[in-house]
Amino acid sequence: MRWTRILGAFGLVGQAAVVVRIAGLDPAAMWPLGASAAAVATLLMRTAPATASMIGWGGLGMTLGWWADLGFQSAADVARLHGIDAIWCRAPALGALGHEVPGFGHFVSWMNAGMIAFGMPVAAFGLPPASLLRCTIGMILGMSGGSLLASRVASGLAPAAAVLVDYTLMSAGMYLGMIAVERLPWRGDQMPRKAAIATRPQPAIVTRKPRAPA
Repeated sequence: MRWTRILGAFGLVGQAAVVVRIAGLDPAAMWPLGASAAAVATLLMRTAPATASMIGWGGLGMTLGWWADLGFQSAADVARLHGIDAIWCRAPALGALGHEVPGFGHFVSWMNAGMIAFGMPVAAFGLPPASLLRCTIGMILGMSGGSLLASRVASGLAPAAAVLVDYTLMSAGMYLGMIAVERLPWRGDQMPRKAAIATRPQPAIVTRKPRAPA
């Protein structure tokens, strides 16, 4: 539907505005990031509108949740007070547990909560329930995996650059996770061959009466 495409595009562009705030970039950086997001939105909306809507609004919830995890401060401010490792996806309420258990804080966070709360309602208009559930699982796993990867490869960068790397990897992880999980051979989607033949429409059998002898 056209309105879901518009919502997805707004979600992708809105993410750029939030990332600018998280990274502590100059507001002028919003224009190139917004233009890039609009280009991605246009491409995704043409190829996979339901997935794009989920990524658009799920990603907006993700970035808003990330900002909430940082106490609505910039990553530079958080890194200055607590070190660069504090900017990755994890809820502050977890305290030491979020840092000591590998990956735990990447699943229990405002980032994941926002991603689900924003992404699922919009995508529900374009995906069947089973597919929506699978895509949500893939989105969470992919985003968390992208953030874990970013915490390894970008920990030596300046906070603003680390935020951009983290956002890119998380967004890519969301998309790839959804695609990968959705394409698994789910049992419920595989109709047995005999059942498929039995339920296949059969041609009508027409019988003709023999012609009477002349």
